[in-house]
Amino acid sequence: MKSGIKDGINLRERKVKRGYLRQEEMNQIIMLASVHQLLMGIRSLHGHGDKEPVWSKFEKSGIITKEQSKNLKMATTYQRKFLESFIEDNLDRKSKETVAKRLAKWELRVADDYQIKKLEKMLSKCGERTLSLGDFHSLIDGKLYAECKGCTKNRNECKLRDFYEANFVPPVEDLGKVESGEVACNCEYAY
Repeated sequence: MKSGIKDGINLRERKVKRGYLRQEEMNQIIMLASVHQLLMGIRSLHGHGDKEPVWSKFEKSGIITKEQSKNLKMATTYQRKFLESFIEDNLDRKSKETVAKRLAKWELRVADDYQIKKLEKMLSKCGERTLSLGDFHSLIDGKLYAECKGCTKNRNECKLRDFYEANFVPPVEDLGKVESGEVACNCEYAY
């Protein structure tokens, strides 16, 4: 192992079904961790935080009772305990690195539908694509069939998986399961 980061103990002991996160799960963990960073004052909605926990700010402003402050501190503590345990014990090495990179770079922005549609339109106009989106999807479908069907490679060392993830190729959702509902593979693209 290059970085000294190991697969989580629950993954090694097979207490969890898989050590990677699907995109929605990754987003949920990033949001939970982001909220934790906001509560602890590590980050703010405008970039880096002032390291002052939100309950302290609320107490100074007089907008929170002592009981509410206590509950918010406890919730933040349990949230931190969950995140530390989940990331360290359940995820594989590559997923841990991905979560760490994404957490280091996140920024929370508030945007309305008009701003989102304007941004999507702008992004659709500028791109380096030489294939139509339909042709790209056909190419990916063929590659998935040729390379990923029945694949048993280590997902942490698969360049094709890295390409899929970097190009926002959605994972195979239901095909990687056996009749019992358990995941039959070690990668979200294998089936």
